[in-house]
Amino acid sequence: MKQRYNYLEYLAEVNNLSTKEHKEYLKCISVIRKHVQKQIDSLEADLDILKGRLTKLESMGSIHQMMIRRLQSGMSARELAGLN
Repeated sequence: MKQRYNYLEYLAEVNNLSTKEHKEYLKCISVIRKHVQKQIDSLEADLDILKGRLTKLESMGSIHQMMIRRLQSGMSARELAGLN
């Protein structure tokens, strides 16, 4: 004998819950999922900002290294300032 269940009825039966209880369970899961997704999105945005700052610092570091090498090679500070 073929029986057709809708999704909620099937899940409720599998989990030994009433359909109403299962609807509440799904609502809770949905709220938690949305909250966690917001936190993930916020962390990803923060990570992008930090990556940008790191790139900027690395760039500044390489410029400083170049200036140090030029100073060590005998270039005067006045000549170095003229390059900027």
